[in-house]
Amino acid sequence: MKENFKFKIIILGSSADKAILEKKGKDRRLRSLAILKFNNKNLLIDAGPDVKKQLKGFQSLEYLFLTHLHPDHTLGLCYILEKFPKIKLFIPEQIFKEIKNKRKFRCIKKIKIETIKEEEFFKIAPDVPISFSFLKVKHSRLVSTFAIAGKFKERILFFYAPDLKALSKESKKIFKNAEILILDGSIFSRPLNVHASIKEELSWCKNTKAKKIYFTHIGKNSAKFGHKILEGKIKAIDKRAGICWDGQEIKFF
Repeated sequence: MKENFKFKIIILGSSADKAILEKKGKDRRLRSLAILKFNNKNLLIDAGPDVKKQLKGFQSLEYLFLTHLHPDHTLGLCYILEKFPKIKLFIPEQIFKEIKNKRKFRCIKKIKIETIKEEEFFKIAPDVPISFSFLKVKHSRLVSTFAIAGKFKERILFFYAPDLKALSKESKKIFKNAEILILDGSIFSRPLNVHASIKEELSWCKNTKAKKIYFTHIGKNSAKFGHKILEGKIKAIDKRAGICWDGQEIKFF
């Protein structure tokens, strides 16, 4: 790794499918979105409907990943491709099959796309020493859904899964070794048919190597407690746990 290489994740949105705009401070949330920043290059994860506000101030965007095709993760896709026409889109083969013939996503034909075999690590550029993997997870029967993992040498730096009902066999192997887990915070205690609960996910984390466990994609069921109280509740279960907020930076190098 180059001596001056820097890498961090910036949480630009941390709500579930509906933005939470009536609150203030850390309780005010736009829909889930994250930027992976490598020195002066930016990689965007997902492209929801709040993206125009979330990317204000960003002059460049080089790479884009998609976790799945639900509207709260894709309604801003065509705006991004128009604003950053040189962006390169990396998507799993299965998502490409689902997106390529949909009229509302015909804007993707204007940009460079690289389809990726799921559950294999790949590089996005020679000057980025981190490799990535799309890992299949269970969420919706209607669309394929993936977590994203980042690895430096043998270190699994992070596992990002904003929508999650259950882990696949392969994703469990990466999940248990990741240093940072960023998981689905839609529901606090009672899981839904498309979302695991925060309590359930924390039970999965007991025997992992995670140094920190964060929850994004905060739904109304979780948000009703308020950021401070919700964070207190999850820290009482696992001291490593925390709640994401819009503007949060998670630094690695």
